[in-house]
Amino acid sequence: MKIIYLLSFCCLSAYSQNVSIKSYTQTREGIFINIDNGTLGIYPVSDDAIRIKFFKKALDSLTELIFTSKIETPKFKVFENASTIEIKLKNINAILEKKTGKLVYTNAKGEIFLSEQVGSRKLIADTVSGEPCYLAEQSFESSSNEAIFGLGQFQDGNYNLKNIS
Repeated sequence: MKIIYLLSFCCLSAYSQNVSIKSYTQTREGIFINIDNGTLGIYPVSDDAIRIKFFKKALDSLTELIFTSKIETPKFKVFENASTIEIKLKNINAILEKKTGKLVYTNAKGEIFLSEQVGSRKLIADTVSGEPCYLAEQSFESSSNEAIFGLGQFQDGNYNLKNIS
């Protein structure tokens, strides 16, 4: 039986393949990792889900549109060694590689199920109608036999969207 893991990625930023991890702070809600060009927030949501936020400036007080109810943070542990910072929950782990800034996600057995492409996070300052915003982009490693399915928004007959542009 497969367990589907939910990962929520918001406000992602670009950085090079060599990232400087300056420090991290653990709170009851998660951890904040200060890197060269911002802060990476890793928030356990449930035993099966982790929310990721990357921001260049302090988190502002925008109205939360995704998590509108207060949720109880599940138990989690943080481990650090010379090459990684790892956040462990009951069924899912997030591992930040210190040298590259790459995030890797594993199940409780340590099997990788999602991995970022190094240097693929982009957060580019822009404006829309004179209002400041960011263009966000992120890429993940994918095996050649992995299918990527959309949400039905494209009615062009392509069900597997891998390598379709």
